[in-house]
Amino acid sequence: MSLNNEQKLLQLLKTGDALALKGLYSLYAEKVYYFSFRYLRNSADSEEIVQEAFLKIWVHRNEIDESQSFNNYLFTITRNIIFNQYRKKINELAYVEYLKPLINDLDSSTEENIISNDLNDFLSRQIDKLPPQRKLIFKKSRVEGLTYPQIATELNISEKTVECQIRLALKTLRKEIQ
Repeated sequence: MSLNNEQKLLQLLKTGDALALKGLYSLYAEKVYYFSFRYLRNSADSEEIVQEAFLKIWVHRNEIDESQSFNNYLFTITRNIIFNQYRKKINELAYVEYLKPLINDLDSSTEENIISNDLNDFLSRQIDKLPPQRKLIFKKSRVEGLTYPQIATELNISEKTVECQIRLALKTLRKEIQ
């Protein structure tokens, strides 16, 4: 294609003629693709660069200087898109590496919290099913942290009764857990 035809396409492009863009695309798309592929070594990414470059040409069509080389203008845009993509990928990789330990901690702590909450809910329901006296003794021992002699004194029962009730409560809970 002659330089005059390219300049005519650029003039038409500046007026918003989509066919002019199509003409420029057919002239340069393959060159832009191979230029991109040399840097990216990825066909899909290179095709995306071609699309993005011509989209920028369309969006900024009024800024094109017809007296300057369109080829240079297009490849400058393409090179900048590629460099920006590299920068974006580097920043994304750095950010992912930064987040990995945080995500792993969050995942494991969230999972542990869910399991712990579920287990606590299950145990609370099972403790509530115990006979009233056994439940009271068990809660005083395990929740309030009282010793067997303290519980015996407070409830006016023998230490052996406290010990027996705790043993039976634990036996029941173990059975329910299994």
